[in-house]
Amino acid sequence: MNEVDAVLDTSRYCDEPHLVVLVDGEPLDELLAQAVERDDLAGLVPTLGNALYEPTESQLAWSRIAASRQPTVAPLLICPDCGAFDCTVVVAEVRRTDAGVEWTRFGLDVSGGDRQIPRSTTDWFRASPAFRFPQADYERFLDRCRALEPWRPL
Repeated sequence: MNEVDAVLDTSRYCDEPHLVVLVDGEPLDELLAQAVERDDLAGLVPTLGNALYEPTESQLAWSRIAASRQPTVAPLLICPDCGAFDCTVVVAEVRRTDAGVEWTRFGLDVSGGDRQIPRSTTDWFRASPAFRFPQADYERFLDRCRALEPWRPL
């Protein structure tokens, strides 16, 4: 099993502290950039903080990341400049199991322009890592995200 946490920190393109998702102690954007050999993923920010400007997009991100028994595509990381689903969006296939929550694969949404997730086309990363989190740890992670950076319109 993996560990998941959230902290306030800076990142490659954001000098101001913001929500950062850690998996096994490493920032998720950096882990993915290294795993799939795409430097352009480093510096993306989580959808669970204040990065999304639209309340409906934030609500959708939260509902998908909270996970259900059916696999769903959840937006996890976005461009810090655009703050919307119509730019760079890294998604994960997320599902809840008896043992916890799994992020089974990651990809880049390549539909372009459509603000709905999942959109029609996801370019799944071939070397995508998979993460499995114990249920109690995952719930603590979600609570920590809410506490560290509750959503508010900018």
